[in-house]
Amino acid sequence: MTPAKYQSLVDSATGTLAGVGVEIATNDDRLTIVSDVEPDSPAQKAGLLPKDVFLNCNGVQFDKSSTPDDVASLLRGPIGSKVGVTVLRDGTTTKDFIIQREPIKVTSVRSYIAKTDKQVGVIRIKSFSGTTSSTV
Repeated sequence: MTPAKYQSLVDSATGTLAGVGVEIATNDDRLTIVSDVEPDSPAQKAGLLPKDVFLNCNGVQFDKSSTPDDVASLLRGPIGSKVGVTVLRDGTTTKDFIIQREPIKVTSVRSYIAKTDKQVGVIRIKSFSGTTSSTV
């Protein structure tokens, strides 16, 4: 495991990161995308949305050979610094963002009331980290 991959794993496990507040994955076309946006994060405030495709970050271009770790390593940085991000939205529109990095608390657990005839509470565990059990 590379040092960067190990640090990414440790950051995810402890539930705290310094970055913009997005979860990153790849889509069916092997392009790196925003898979989720943390509530009240710099990314949400800037306007990033799930399914946005990362085109570049601080001038580094991404393609099908880019991995989520490649993107994540550029999105993370010193608290208070800014990162330039270009995404493709809905396959048609290119959007540019300048986002200030902040400490990010990874939300592994979310709860809500389901929209049904009855009041049903839902607890969604999207990933397991060091804070999951206490959050539930």
